[in-house]
Amino acid sequence: MRKPALFLLSLVILIATIQPLYAQGAPLIVGVDVYQRATDAFNAQAYEQAVTDYSIVILLNPTFYEPYINRAISYMQLEEYDLALVDLNHVLKLPSADDATRGLAYTARAEIYLGQNNMDAALADFAAAIRATPDDPQAYYERGQIYIAQAEYDKALKDMNQVASIAPDFTGTYYYLGVINNALEAYDTAIENFDTFINVVKDDYLAFAGRASAYINTEQFDQALPDLNEAIDLEPRMATLYLQRGLTWNELGDQQAAASDYLLWVQAILSEQNTDLMLRPGESQVVSMAPGRAYVMSFEGTAGEKVTVTTTTSNDQQIDSLLILTDNQLNPLVADDDGGENFNSVISDFVLPSDGVYAVILSHAGGNSQGSVRLLLTVEN
Repeated sequence: MRKPALFLLSLVILIATIQPLYAQGAPLIVGVDVYQRATDAFNAQAYEQAVTDYSIVILLNPTFYEPYINRAISYMQLEEYDLALVDLNHVLKLPSADDATRGLAYTARAEIYLGQNNMDAALADFAAAIRATPDDPQAYYERGQIYIAQAEYDKALKDMNQVASIAPDFTGTYYYLGVINNALEAYDTAIENFDTFINVVKDDYLAFAGRASAYINTEQFDQALPDLNEAIDLEPRMATLYLQRGLTWNELGDQQAAASDYLLWVQAILSEQNTDLMLRPGESQVVSMAPGRAYVMSFEGTAGEKVTVTTTTSNDQQIDSLLILTDNQLNPLVADDDGGENFNSVISDFVLPSDGVYAVILSHAGGNSQGSVRLLLTVEN
């Protein structure tokens, strides 16, 4: 979940609330100079000093609510969340607190609950913040992220659309709208959302990956490929990107490029490799699959032979198998993911380019990886 801009908004509120202290040339609180010093420390991110000075202001003005909220935010930045909660709870009990401050207090407290993984309390406080300040986008934005994490996409869409309506220039919203619309299979809208985000934020690999996913689901593979290339350039450690690009290469007809990407995926997830098995044409092998496990099985081939390799699993298991055919140096030649029914893989009638030893790599793609898989090699002259 991306970190929201809570504290940036709190700074805006803080600056706005300083002005009344000097209304008509006379301070309305005791110790306005200390309050100003606390404000300066807060804005300079000197939170320990801010806490000290806000504490003095609170001692001199116990019913003045603004120092409590700003001290609470300072405590949050110092990761002293219990002390922050004390201040936030106090603000919410003060009858003098205005709606803007109450909304910020509820939002800040929800942030703490969110960090404590207390989602019910966080959602309740975000709802209270929205009731207090219905035109403030922050609580909608953060609540929408929770709904995304909980796969409640209709609710998330409503909140993020509200953010876009209130604060249309807040770019991060369009990333989340893209994620939501992908999940709701509104792929054309998702592409528009990611377009808006990427036009401003040009170095976010997740946005390129999200738009690529929408292109893949609308069979716009030529559009997906450059997005996947960009995402991989930005974050080459993201293994699923190679899986998606392998699928895209396959759809574009470049089997060797697809096989290379599928092999990169297998190498990225590999935790266990078995090289003890041999393949003989017409004889099947039954192996046990597990996350991160790969089998490398060799066989002798002759130039011009047509090789077919298939996997089958039981209907109740539906292992998401992945096949890669390589030469004897493990250079990938062709691969398949989901070419058969029930997530099975099929490499059909591949013509061997030369005499020699070949290898079949059997692993799994992004779906179920636990269970038994039967692999069969057939060869035709």
